[in-house]
Amino acid sequence: KIAVEAGGKAIKQVWKALYVPCPYSYYERVKLEIAAFGGVIRDAQFGAEVVDKLQSASLTKDLPSTTILAFAKYDGNFAQCFDYTDKKIYYLPKDNIVGSKPEPGEALKWYSPGKFYVDYTGIPAEEHKIDGYLSECTIAK
Repeated sequence: KIAVEAGGKAIKQVWKALYVPCPYSYYERVKLEIAAFGGVIRDAQFGAEVVDKLQSASLTKDLPSTTILAFAKYDGNFAQCFDYTDKKIYYLPKDNIVGSKPEPGEALKWYSPGKFYVDYTGIPAEEHKIDGYLSECTIAK
């Protein structure tokens, strides 16, 4: 009896496990909505595409200070950029672009490890050719 009283009372609740697939760009929002309804994320698995983007983003910290990338487009929480000389695609977290947000084709210059800014003195890539350039590049790993 002492142990039961010391343990307090518990309320029996019915739990349901759900599988909720969503694009990575919606993950934070879905996580907040689940929490708002009292839910808990037991496990989150990310597909190969997200792993590639995160790995590519981590590589930008090691790029030399002479690096200039061309901005292609926004892809969820990332900015897809490419180095046409090395034929590599890099995914920068949006927050790693300092200052104004780039337009497709604009040059991004190294600012500090992993951070870039729009270089208006750089030579922009022609916007209508960006998809062709990207098709010739591979994701940096």
